[in-house]
Amino acid sequence: MLMNNSDFQDLIDIKLQTTRDICDSIIHSNLTGLNHAAKAEFADMIELFAVLMLEHAGEFPEDWSSDSLTEIYHHKLPTLLDVEERKNIKDILFTYVDFVGQALELPNYLDIKSNLAS
Repeated sequence: MLMNNSDFQDLIDIKLQTTRDICDSIIHSNLTGLNHAAKAEFADMIELFAVLMLEHAGEFPEDWSSDSLTEIYHHKLPTLLDVEERKNIKDILFTYVDFVGQALELPNYLDIKSNLAS
């Protein structure tokens, strides 16, 4: 079934709101080892990453592939972030992937975590 542009935009809006809600839960869980700066940037960074994954790889968060994530992480994000933001992005992505992956929302999260760790 093909979606019209309006339906697709609605789906994107829902996915991004879900991503924001997950980020809020993670930030307020006190289960992360993120520093204050990383917590402050967390939702914005994940939302930016989700948009890049959709725009460049055509993947919603629950479909992120390890190869696409690695490509965006190494080649797209560095061109959009300043030096201070780049310091926290690895920890932010690792934390998000870990939480979402453990909730089985991201089936291949162990491969993704492995790529982020390297």
